[in-house]
Amino acid sequence: MSDNTPRQEIDLGLNRIKRIMASLGRPEDACPVIQIAGTNAKGSVGTFIRNILTGLGLKCGHFSSPAVFNATEVITVNGTPISAAALKKYRDEVMDAAVKCGEEPTEFEVLTAAAYLYFAGKRCDVVIAEAGLGGDLDATNITNTTICSVITPIGFDHTAILGDTLAEIASHKAGIIKPGSICVCAVQEREVLRVLGSASRENGVPFIVCDRPEHVTKCGEGFCFDNYYTGRTEVLMSAYYQTENALLAISCVYELREAGALGLDRIDGAAFNEAVREAVKKTRMPGRMEIICRKPLIIIDGGHNPPAARMLRESIDMMWPDGGFTYVFGAFADKAYMDVFNTVYEGGDVYVVSAPGPRGANAAQLARTIKETTEAENVKAVSVREAARCAMSAGRTLAFGSLSWIGRFKQEVKALEDRKS
Repeated sequence: MSDNTPRQEIDLGLNRIKRIMASLGRPEDACPVIQIAGTNAKGSVGTFIRNILTGLGLKCGHFSSPAVFNATEVITVNGTPISAAALKKYRDEVMDAAVKCGEEPTEFEVLTAAAYLYFAGKRCDVVIAEAGLGGDLDATNITNTTICSVITPIGFDHTAILGDTLAEIASHKAGIIKPGSICVCAVQEREVLRVLGSASRENGVPFIVCDRPEHVTKCGEGFCFDNYYTGRTEVLMSAYYQTENALLAISCVYELREAGALGLDRIDGAAFNEAVREAVKKTRMPGRMEIICRKPLIIIDGGHNPPAARMLRESIDMMWPDGGFTYVFGAFADKAYMDVFNTVYEGGDVYVVSAPGPRGANAAQLARTIKETTEAENVKAVSVREAARCAMSAGRTLAFGSLSWIGRFKQEVKALEDRKS
């Protein structure tokens, strides 16, 4: 076993992983693959698709990123995470292959390769692979067995790498569109649709643009909506934007059925519709407008760019129109963090935490920036543990800004809840 460790950096390109995967027997081509790329909602859409296909009787592998609560959560089969021992085994196998090839892979490349190895060993009927960054040069794009490319909403993020226009960003995402598949796309800006439509035509791929949910109404702590495929459908999550994510996933599955893929066309129509509705209803997304405590109300959301912030603000306004929130905020320094903060913040106390790692914005500096550039008056830099204590003493709290620290925040809140009981 190699003692080498993967590089902790972003270094896009397929040459390294191609050589490594070839030495491993090309496990990325062992199963049909649904690829997902986009700026936001990849995790939610992938989870909806996984739950639907699992509910229809398929063995479904799912590779997502980043890990929020546990390192093993990014590689699952039918929703069950890989064991820590199995993850280590496959990572070691990948690193041994890399050494033999003379390659120095990144952490994401090692995880991607380990995931494809695991899914091949499990003989999955289908694999869902979410791009980590971009699409064309992302490690997940090594596969040649793509049956559907799903493009979630595209906006501005990672502009230093992907470009500073929507067309440039979309061109990278379009790299997952491949001959012999179909492309299902969320509602997008016109310039994005032009790029994606052109890529689909060049590859001879049907290009389906998903409609928006119709007649959306609140149903308890979630929403009900109408759509062409399943009629009236429930999403039991408090984020309005999950209705759009659910419909994109539904569209993917029904278009695959129409194409005769995965044997889905052999399932009775009424049973198919009911299984899809039930899977959507049961889906939950940790870390995405998740209520982690009810008394007092504490919500966490990992949205980290302006488009995600707008969707979060819209959902908060729909569910709690009277406001009254305390805010916990932390972000990466290379994100448009003040745009995110200004979009979501609407008055109230602010507790600022440091996001972990070298990319994390320092809490004291970030708090100073918020004080100097916004109307927020009570702004305090605190540890994640102290932020949890403050949230437990507030009426309503929204913790947001990055997925990187909300897992720790959730743990701290849970520990305080346990002590109270």
